[in-house]
Amino acid sequence: MRLNDPFGRLQRRDEAGYDTVKTALRQAGVRDRAAARQVIARTRTRVLTFIAIVCTALVPVLLLWPRLLPIALALTALAVAVAANALIKARQHVQRYMDEEIDAG
Repeated sequence: MRLNDPFGRLQRRDEAGYDTVKTALRQAGVRDRAAARQVIARTRTRVLTFIAIVCTALVPVLLLWPRLLPIALALTALAVAVAANALIKARQHVQRYMDEEIDAG
């Protein structure tokens, strides 16, 4: 039993996420490390593009409604944090897929 996850909920959720990624990678035909690295690179590009769009959208909001600065900054920070977390998890899952499925097979 772990102190930060006493009932194993986070571990089960992480396993479910990995199973989803594994299934998607198999269906996409990712069979070697080069293809898996391309998946990571495309994911990184998409997340960074999303972050750039969110930050760019912040500027007009701040110029038009400066009183909304705290709310707009908080929502932008939340969106960036969620996107960064998604990128980190995706990279971990693809790395695990490379270690377990590609190297083993």
